[in-house]
Amino acid sequence: MNKDSLTHILLLIAGILIIINGIFAFESSTPMIIISLFFIVVGSICTVFASILIYKKIKS
Repeated sequence: MNKDSLTHILLLIAGILIIINGIFAFESSTPMIIISLFFIVVGSICTVFASILIYKKIKS
């Protein structure tokens, strides 16, 4: 379906934006470093998951 493809692309974009937010949120305080790393990990998981879904959609 076309709606599934759009959802996968939006998930990919959201994952990339979360990673970028985590990169730009770094400060010298420990809580901000932990939050930044959390954003980077969650964004990476979203991006990888969306990439796998897009790959499977293209392959089939």
